[in-house]
Amino acid sequence: MKKEIFLRIVFLIFFLLITIFAIVRFSPVETQLLQGFIRPEGIKNQQLLKLANLSSSTINVIFEADDYEELALIKEKFVENFDFGNIKFADNDFSKILEIYKNNPENFLSKNTKKLLSEKKYSEVANESLKRLYNPLAIYVQTPDIDPYLLVTDYVMSLQNSTFTNREAVEFDGKIYSLQQLELTNGNNDDVEGLLNYQKLLNSDSAGKIYLTGTPIHSAVTSKKSAFEINIICLISTLALILLSKFYFSSFKILFPIVASISFGLLFGYLACNAIFGGIHILTFVFSTTLIGISLDYSLHYFLAREHKDFSKNLTSSMLTTVLTFLLLLFSGVEILKQIAIYTSFGLVGVYSVVSLFFPYLKGLEIEKKNSIELPDLTKYKKIILPVIIGIILVGLCKISFNDDIKNLYNPSKSLLKAEILYKKAFEMPDVSFMTVRGENYNSIIAKEEQISKILDEQNIEYYSLSKLLPSIETQKENQKLVKELYISNLDEYANFLNKNQRDNLKKSVKDFVTVDYGSENSDMKNKFLLDKNTSFMVVFDADDFEYLQDNDVNLISVSKNITKELKHFRGLGLKILPFMFGVLFILLIFVFKFKKACKIILPPFLGTCFSIAVLSLFNQPLNMFNILAMFLIMGFSIDYSIFRASGDKNSKDAVLISFISSAMSFSLLSFTSFKLISSLGLVLFLGISISYILSLVLISEEETETI
Repeated sequence: MKKEIFLRIVFLIFFLLITIFAIVRFSPVETQLLQGFIRPEGIKNQQLLKLANLSSSTINVIFEADDYEELALIKEKFVENFDFGNIKFADNDFSKILEIYKNNPENFLSKNTKKLLSEKKYSEVANESLKRLYNPLAIYVQTPDIDPYLLVTDYVMSLQNSTFTNREAVEFDGKIYSLQQLELTNGNNDDVEGLLNYQKLLNSDSAGKIYLTGTPIHSAVTSKKSAFEINIICLISTLALILLSKFYFSSFKILFPIVASISFGLLFGYLACNAIFGGIHILTFVFSTTLIGISLDYSLHYFLAREHKDFSKNLTSSMLTTVLTFLLLLFSGVEILKQIAIYTSFGLVGVYSVVSLFFPYLKGLEIEKKNSIELPDLTKYKKIILPVIIGIILVGLCKISFNDDIKNLYNPSKSLLKAEILYKKAFEMPDVSFMTVRGENYNSIIAKEEQISKILDEQNIEYYSLSKLLPSIETQKENQKLVKELYISNLDEYANFLNKNQRDNLKKSVKDFVTVDYGSENSDMKNKFLLDKNTSFMVVFDADDFEYLQDNDVNLISVSKNITKELKHFRGLGLKILPFMFGVLFILLIFVFKFKKACKIILPPFLGTCFSIAVLSLFNQPLNMFNILAMFLIMGFSIDYSIFRASGDKNSKDAVLISFISSAMSFSLLSFTSFKLISSLGLVLFLGISISYILSLVLISEEETETI
């Protein structure tokens, strides 16, 4: 008795410490899907994570109308009552940088003009300048008396490329469209949901139409759906539990300790995740529903089989093997899998502790079964069922294939998919990649960007970068030298619209080299392209075939492709961990139950795990990292069925059945969720634990449960 009291005190102290750490490290639930898949280790992955965050903060607003007047009205209406604290209109204010251009016009030359000046083709430069000068529609960045060749105007005009110019109005498929970009300044979904409601209001009120695209929109819609679906699944699972209790026990009294233990397990897992990771991902909550079935198993076994001589050993063995299975996910390197490992492991430890340490206080709660659930004796069909299942496994594994593309993990709703297709086609949006560039200081970063730009230009790949807007000091000096030679050789002949005194002053102004220090000026524009003080990024368009000798300072990153590569890596790592998991579990079972019983226990979940994957392959469904995750989960959930069936008394079989029904129902419901990643996982888990349970009935007979 003293030992039990001591263990209860230790557990309560541990729970208190976890709670304190969870409160200290608490942060809101993470709803950005990509945050759960990227390893934050290594410079390239840190850059990938930052770029993913940047990409996931942009919201595209597409305005659709039948004519230009209607388009202007709907845009005006949208701006009129726009008020969402964390969502701002994208800041494309170039006024500050234009001031720098105006004050230092000789520092900025377009590539074409610089080439002509380098070849001393001054007459061609003069002819091009006269065209700009006498163009009645031209807008000058600087006046001709300060920049007679309008070189800085030419430079600014060269920056205006259709690839990255925001389209005010385009015609597509008989409609007029305009694009406005918004920025989400933090991950608050409340403002995004408010924007979605605002969109619905305007669409019902206006003749035109508004579409919303971008990662924040998808995240908000998916999170809302996931939360709703989780609540529905929990509600149905709870109702099923109530009905099972009513049928089996003809009483609802057992519900109170069961619900209390499961609730504590869910809370304990949540607190542990916050304490260890400083937060929790929304998808981790989805998997929290899977705790219900296995936690129910512990409670039911206490009430039905606690008098059995090996009850404590069986319950502890079940908990340890399941927790061990999940803890192996910590080696996967995937943030969300690590969270699932901690959430589930601590949740199970919490339920186990409540059942073993505190349920003994419920001595006054007498619960007896009123009905028994009779199952057919499947052992006599062993010679039929087992070969069929093994045959399916062998054929399926021969057809196994893999697809790690992250795009296959998510199917957007029809409305969102339509908006994304419209955004891509109407505005002819290219595929975007990023070149990250590291340097000792700001100027060395720009110089490296200029070297990369030459290669991009040679391969006709368009890009957008700081080096386009803000040349390096070396380039500025080269430009000033070329302009000086132009003025000396051609200014008097060309600039007859200026008097001699003005021309002489211009020649004097370029004698002394003056460079612009962008380290202190124009910080807003500079910060748009900086990941940190030593790293910038270049936006590169349609660069699938781009070849660049990468080094530690330069990386080509495509967010979706790099994440797909990460998922492939994690999938490979999971496949390597799987045999280790089976081996460790088998050794643990041998240590606890001896060799013969260990074989009886591990075979059903092993075959059930392989069967679920084989079925996917038979239907030509390629596997990904999350299917490998499912194999861990199936093993973790279903090994209990074998342990309790092989080692428990006759009452144990009913507890296992009720637990199985609860888990199977939860997973089957998950298979109907809108999020493809979750629905495919639910289907695999349902198949896996169902076959595992059936095989436990086939391979372990009633007589063996008493004699093994």
